[in-house]
Amino acid sequence: CKYIGQTLQQKEHQDDLHRNSATLLRRYLADRLPHYMIPSVFILLDKMPLTPNGKVDRHALIQQNSATRLDLQVSYSAPQTSMEQTIADIWKQVLQLDKVGIHESFFDLGGDSLQIVKVQELLEAKLQREFPTAILFQYPSINVLAHYFAEQISSSNDVLSKDFQQHHQRASQRKKAHQQRKKRHIKKDN
Repeated sequence: CKYIGQTLQQKEHQDDLHRNSATLLRRYLADRLPHYMIPSVFILLDKMPLTPNGKVDRHALIQQNSATRLDLQVSYSAPQTSMEQTIADIWKQVLQLDKVGIHESFFDLGGDSLQIVKVQELLEAKLQREFPTAILFQYPSINVLAHYFAEQISSSNDVLSKDFQQHHQRASQRKKAHQQRKKRHIKKDN
């Protein structure tokens, strides 16, 4: 469910709710759902908009610009290194955000698997090296991803580590197999 509606009976609890709800909801859902099913954004509504038939009005939900977004309790930390800045710039571009903290998860910021592929393409072009998409899932924050890339670059002097080579080899094999299936499919259609 992308939206959670709640009527607040007491106004004094509203500030506590804003500060803690996203974190508490995310923690609660993490115990019960796979990570990919946890909503990336929680929005506090005074009440759920309904159609005249009493059903949830999805069009009105989409237009809830004035609703209060419940943010995670992750303090903002600006990029410190050039690698962190490079990754942050790409994330801001893909996610269309003004700023991203180095400890925030790509997925908590609203990113999805399609956007992560775009991030991969842009990072590969900027870093001038290929890497498997799985790396971005394994290291979902700028800080840990930058640390991973810095380690890979410094420890190898362009000789990739064994783990990175295995990821790269599997990714290359999957790409090659996908291209072959695509060619067979095109031949079959002709």
